[in-house]
Amino acid sequence: MRSLLLAFSTYSRIPVPRVKWDEKSNRYALCFFPFVGAVIGALELLLFAVAWKLALVPTLTAALCTILPLSVTGGIHMDGYLDVTDAKSSWKDREEKLKILKDPHVGAFAVIAACVYFLAYFGLTEAAISYGASYAFFGFYGIGRYQVVFALSFMYERVLSGLSVVTLRLAKSDGMAAEEARTDAGRVRIILLFELVLCVLLFAVVDVFYGELAMVVGLLSFARYRHVAYKYFGGITGDLAGWFLQGTEIAILFTLVFSERLMTLF
Repeated sequence: MRSLLLAFSTYSRIPVPRVKWDEKSNRYALCFFPFVGAVIGALELLLFAVAWKLALVPTLTAALCTILPLSVTGGIHMDGYLDVTDAKSSWKDREEKLKILKDPHVGAFAVIAACVYFLAYFGLTEAAISYGASYAFFGFYGIGRYQVVFALSFMYERVLSGLSVVTLRLAKSDGMAAEEARTDAGRVRIILLFELVLCVLLFAVVDVFYGELAMVVGLLSFARYRHVAYKYFGGITGDLAGWFLQGTEIAILFTLVFSERLMTLF
């Protein structure tokens, strides 16, 4: 229970009782990290359903859906995404890149990346809402199967992110990723693998085609994450884990939206 509360207090802004950050509390926090994604996915689907019921224009709904994940997480993963963007764009050596990750200041490349990211996310979400307007998933109107798969992907990408911390090489011995890696890694890895299987089964239950697409995109993104982390940083860090998570999120959204449109056209 302490690990559950610690996971939600660390990786979200959801109000939970505070617990002391120590080795015992942190031991299984990564196992509950995907639960934060499950909450975000559930809230996204609720927002889709309420927006349809209230006949909100897609533009407003898309804006709310873009804001929702950041509101729940407090931007902790987006911070990593922007830090890594700055570091990669610097074209400096490995040690300098790691220093940039720790620098609290924001660079020009991070600002550009943030603008592009949110503009793309907003547009894709608006398309997802518009394309799903004629669907009803188990009685919930305005929700397509691919939207449910996207909601599940919030949990899926956090499972992969958690697995990276307990399986991949670390770039440094300090920082959040290093703290998490000092947990009971063997048991945490087994539990996360069980959660990964659960995500795959849920994908298949909702829609095999869209579920497989989301799963493949996540795995390809994970492979790219490992390549970038090892090549440019010497291993993973907490910022890189956030960069991977945000990148996977929009990559899955992009794939599902355009796949749905192609399926409709052909």
